[in-house]
Amino acid sequence: MAMPSRRPGPLSAWAAAKDIAALIAGHHPENHASGRALQRLGFNYTHDELYPPTGRMEPCYLLQMIPAPVRCTIDVKVGSIGGAASRAP
Repeated sequence: MAMPSRRPGPLSAWAAAKDIAALIAGHHPENHASGRALQRLGFNYTHDELYPPTGRMEPCYLLQMIPAPVRCTIDVKVGSIGGAASRAP
């Protein structure tokens, strides 16, 4: 099973622009090149599923979009904890 690529590519840029959280894909079970291509794009194999038009069990893949890092600032005040009420006399 391939690890998702952390490099942004055209597919992930398109999905991010449309606020898409995940993509699913499948391919004909005898077309192994399509499976390898999906894995190179960052898709991970999840399961086989019956595809009614062909009547065959076909491999399914999932690509979860990697969320952008969360940036935050923390305001830390240096001094006594609890303010003036906690000061010893």
